[in-house]
Parts: sequence; C-alpha cells; structure tokens
Amino acid sequence: GRKQGQGKWKKGPEPLSNQYEGEFVDDMKHGDGVFTWDSGNVYTGRYERDKRNGYGEMQWTDGSFYKG
Repeated sequence: GRKQGQGKWKKGPEPLSNQYEGEFVDDMKHGDGVFTWDSGNVYTGRYERDKRNGYGEMQWTDGSFYKG
C-alpha cells in the first residue's frame, strides 16, 4: 500500500492543487521529481526521503528563478 517507483501525487481540488510527479520510495518523494504548488511555482530536482536535496531549479510565477 505504499508508493514505489514513478508516480503522481495530488492534494486539493482541480485546477488549484499542489502536485508532485516523479520517483517514490516507501511512500516518500525520493529521486528526481517535479513539485508544482497551487500558486503555479515549480521546483524541478532531486528529493531524498521527502525533502529537496542536491541540485534543483525553482521557478516562480513572476519569472524569477534559482538554479543550484
């Protein structure tokens, strides 16, 4: 009953919902993935045990971004 491998997680009503698409291990975000907040901000990068870890890119809706 735990998420393993590639998948998608969503919380909230459509179209405004936080969502993650990527790799899972033991029901946690783990590996490469993309997290989109209901605000439209997007993080693309690595996760380890449900936390952002290592290289990633953050894109805000105002056009600003961070890579590192």
